[in-house]
Amino acid sequence: MASQSAHAGGNVVIGDRTLFVRVLGLREENALRLELSRRAKPAYGPGGLFQKMAPYTDWLKEQKRAAEFSIVIGRITEVAMFDEPLTDAAIEGFRMTPEGVAAEIYFRTRQTHAELSEADIRAVVTTANAVELHLAILGAITPPEREPGKE
Repeated sequence: MASQSAHAGGNVVIGDRTLFVRVLGLREENALRLELSRRAKPAYGPGGLFQKMAPYTDWLKEQKRAAEFSIVIGRITEVAMFDEPLTDAAIEGFRMTPEGVAAEIYFRTRQTHAELSEADIRAVVTTANAVELHLAILGAITPPEREPGKE
């Protein structure tokens, strides 16, 4: 069985370009994950977290459930105050957004396509194609023997 390091990556078509998306080493993967987490944090930070919870807190207020409302607001405040790290699910969700996809493509192609800036990539990643590009990245970096449905 081939190791992950034996698989160098694959091509992703973005706009009118075909880019070679590299499999990163462990340190580079960790750096990418930290960068994606840093960029995703504002959406999940204090304002973002309260905004995401608004439908639930509004419902609790409308139902006059003061005790539950107080507990939820207290927990949201704790999370915001102690700057808890993002969950894996939050980071993975961000990876599917236009900003996350552009950042990941840039990270994985900056050595093989030095002529491209992250802004160039971001200009062609849209809400309409972000998830498709995210899946293309996963397909490019997954060794053939580990692709879903293949033995």
